[in-house]
Amino acid sequence: MSRLHRFLQLSSRHRFWLLQLVVLSALAKLAIALIPLRHLARYLGPAQQNIRLCVVATPAQLEKARSIGRLTAIMARITPWQSQCLVQVLAAKTLLAQQQVPWVAHFGVRHEAGHVLKAHAWLTVGPDIIVGRREHRTFAVVATYSPALLFRQPLPCAQTDFQTTK
Repeated sequence: MSRLHRFLQLSSRHRFWLLQLVVLSALAKLAIALIPLRHLARYLGPAQQNIRLCVVATPAQLEKARSIGRLTAIMARITPWQSQCLVQVLAAKTLLAQQQVPWVAHFGVRHEAGHVLKAHAWLTVGPDIIVGRREHRTFAVVATYSPALLFRQPLPCAQTDFQTTK
């Protein structure tokens, strides 16, 4: 089945969101290239404690978030540029905020062979990791961001509390 045919099989809302995500990923890729991370992180909201946090989301918000997560994965596969975890987090966060879905962004690091640090970013809504779920458990959280935490009581989430969406 061709990419165009699969695209046309999406609902009109999902087609619109996918197009938005492609544009947002291009803007995120450009921002990452031009803006230091310490300044770019302000776009994610105020820094919270360096622990895994959750925000409460309604079932409708969770369903929107899961759809946006699936579309973000599609976007990462079809863009001609590399849309790695930070690009995906920035694009999905923007769309989630537009849809009034609360979210939490986590940044993590881990040591690899040869004293190399590897970084990773992932985005959660409620108990679900919607972007960046691959290997997230192997990273120590070094920064957590979410403007939603200003309006809702943050909840500490154990690593085992997170669910991965399919």
